[in-house]
Amino acid sequence: MAWLVEMGWGGLVQYPDTITWTDISQYVSTARAITITRGAADELSETQPGTATLALDNDDGRFTPGNSSSPYYPFVRRNAPIRIAVAHMPTRSGAAPYPVGQLGDDFDDGRVDSVLWPNSYGGVVERGGVVRIPVSTAGDAGLQSVRQWTLKGSRLTAKLVTVPKAGGSSNVAASMWVNSTTAGTRIGWRYDALTGLLAASNQAAYFDGSAVNLTYSPIDHAWLRVRESGGTVYWETSRDGFSWTVRRTLAAPAWVSSQTHAVEFPATRTGGTNDFIEWDLVGAIIKPRFCGTANEFPVDWEGLSSTVTVTCTDLFKRLNRLPVLRSMAAEEVLASGPLAFYPLTEPSDSTSAGDLSGIGAGSLTIQQVGTGGTLARTPGR
Repeated sequence: MAWLVEMGWGGLVQYPDTITWTDISQYVSTARAITITRGAADELSETQPGTATLALDNDDGRFTPGNSSSPYYPFVRRNAPIRIAVAHMPTRSGAAPYPVGQLGDDFDDGRVDSVLWPNSYGGVVERGGVVRIPVSTAGDAGLQSVRQWTLKGSRLTAKLVTVPKAGGSSNVAASMWVNSTTAGTRIGWRYDALTGLLAASNQAAYFDGSAVNLTYSPIDHAWLRVRESGGTVYWETSRDGFSWTVRRTLAAPAWVSSQTHAVEFPATRTGGTNDFIEWDLVGAIIKPRFCGTANEFPVDWEGLSSTVTVTCTDLFKRLNRLPVLRSMAAEEVLASGPLAFYPLTEPSDSTSAGDLSGIGAGSLTIQQVGTGGTLARTPGR
């Protein structure tokens, strides 16, 4: 199990669909636990906003508010969105061939696992809690497993952290594949930096004329998955690794059931400027634990070491700041967008009634039209 802590630098928590999340898990202090509390203290107490407390290593000053050299400047400030999840990493059990869902690597130990990825090539490295695969004119590179996995009844999941740029090349591609025993016959995702398209592909002879192409979005396609269930292959994407959107389905090719597979994350470039692609949390099962905003970023020093102990409050805090809701009938009327809405909820002796639509229709008042006689209000009517 590992913590997955992400900050939405520059985002607004009330607009979660627009936030690009940055993984800061590698800076979470291992010496102090993450503490999350929520709910009521007892059955007689009111439910309070949930809180989370965590310590961040700040030796390079990246979490110091106002530090212009921080890669997150100027967004290290109060109300920065934060979300915390638990990443459960699978382990192999039984005998080969293993379900591909048991292939798990969080890339946190700074070296490519020679047991999981013995066939890797082209200068693949682990750096900063991710695996970095060169996308270089020097030759192809890739992270590649031994052939001991099966897709049938299982799934391959990975977090796509960084995609390569076109960089003046004539061809730039990076992919995530489940490979059959036949070269070029494979199932997975392929990113084309020249077109900016992410393709859900079922290739034969390195080609799929029916691939489903998506315009790549770092928000919508932060996580990629391919899985097989009941004879159908599903290509799915996710923003958080927990809730998934199906992008393509296809009757599983025969080789999915009859063969043992290898997993590969290859990258290639022809001409242009060298770059890289980064992946993380292969095989992780994500379970969200907290979503809210940071209250402060107080900097503490212990000798020459700097830490920031962040206390966060969940979205219940924002709900408490919203105005009190009206009656259900009034809220339903307002949801329909009326040009004017006079609920007549004023006291019985009021001489005017206010408009609640927000359009600006003005108040209703008692007025006499014409001359002669007198205008009187009947009490109770």
